[in-house]
Amino acid sequence: LTVTGGRFEANRSNLPGHTANAVGGAVYLFNSTASFTDVLFFGNEAAWVGGAFYVLGTWGVVPRTTVRLERTSFFANHARPAPGQSAVSATQGGAIHAEDQVTVTVLDSAFENNSAAIGAAVNLYRSVLDVTGSIFRNHRAGAGDGFGATIAALSADQSDASTGNGAINRPNARVVLRDSLLQGPLDPALAAANSGGCLLA
Repeated sequence: LTVTGGRFEANRSNLPGHTANAVGGAVYLFNSTASFTDVLFFGNEAAWVGGAFYVLGTWGVVPRTTVRLERTSFFANHARPAPGQSAVSATQGGAIHAEDQVTVTVLDSAFENNSAAIGAAVNLYRSVLDVTGSIFRNHRAGAGDGFGATIAALSADQSDASTGNGAINRPNARVVLRDSLLQGPLDPALAAANSGGCLLA
C-alpha cells in the first residue's frame, strides 16, 4: 500500500453497538508493507486499539510487516469505546498500535492530542518503532491507571499460539528515537499518566 498526500478524517470502528475488540479506526494492516507520505490522520477512533492505525504481523512471514511514515501527521485520534460500552481491556495506541513482527519507521512527522489509556500516541507489543526528526506533543494516558502517555512498548510473552504455547521467546519491543521532541500536556496542572509520563518500556 502506498499513499501520497491526502487525509484520513473521522473514520471510526467505535460506533454504538461495536464489538469489544474493534480496532483500527482508519487503517488495519495485516502482513503488509505500507508507505504514507504527506498524509494527515485527523479525528479517527477505534473502540479498543489503534485509533488511526492497527498493524499486525505474523511471526515467520517474509517479508516482515513494515510501515513507513514520512511528513505524516496524527492529530486528535483516539482509542476509546462508545459511551456506555466497553473494550476487551484498557485502550491502547491512540494513534498507532503495532503488534508482533512489525517495524514502524517515522520520519519528520507529528503526533499531537491523541489519546488512549496506554500509549496515547504509539503502543507497541513485540514490535519496533524507529523515529527520526519528529514531534510528539500533548498526549495523556488514561486517568488513574494509564501509562506510557506518549509511547508504550511491551514484550510480555503469553502462553498462546504465537509462542508455541510458551516454547518460543519472541523478540523484545524496541524503540529508537533520534532528534525528536516529546512534550507533555500543554496544561502544566495535568498529569500525563499514572506511570511513564512520556515513555514506558
